[in-house]
Amino acid sequence: MSRAKIIARYLRRQSTEWPFILALALAVTLGLIDYLTGDEISIDPFYSIPILLTVWFGNRKLAIVISICCALAWWWADLAVGHRYSTEWIRIWDVIVRLMFFCLVMFAGSIFKQQRDSIRARVELLERSQRLEREIIDISERERQRIGRDLHDGVCQYLAAIGFRPG
Repeated sequence: MSRAKIIARYLRRQSTEWPFILALALAVTLGLIDYLTGDEISIDPFYSIPILLTVWFGNRKLAIVISICCALAWWWADLAVGHRYSTEWIRIWDVIVRLMFFCLVMFAGSIFKQQRDSIRARVELLERSQRLEREIIDISERERQRIGRDLHDGVCQYLAAIGFRPG
């Protein structure tokens, strides 16, 4: 098993708090990077990382909170860098659009996670049925051998004895 799979399995067993804390730290870090790069470079797609991290390892409610935090971090960076809009409503509209994008990312990630879990459950069910099938085959093979031994050691012995009996 690869190291990445071992780490992912370990992280899945942990509480849902650590993905939220890590995602929150990533959202703040992305807000700072967004501030430092100014309004010429858009890093909006990178805000998807903490959202998907929370969906994948946490839950949907925490992912909604992270989506809001990412929208607020973007809004703060946009405000702090001094990005000018013709009216304040356009700034509000931009925040709403980003929040909708982040929520769509969250919903898409949760749908993907549900499909992955469904496929994983089907694979586990298939593996279990294959194990049961192998067990049935092994049991029937052992039973066939037992019946063969019983015939050989029981009825065949009597028939051989009858065949060798004089007269």
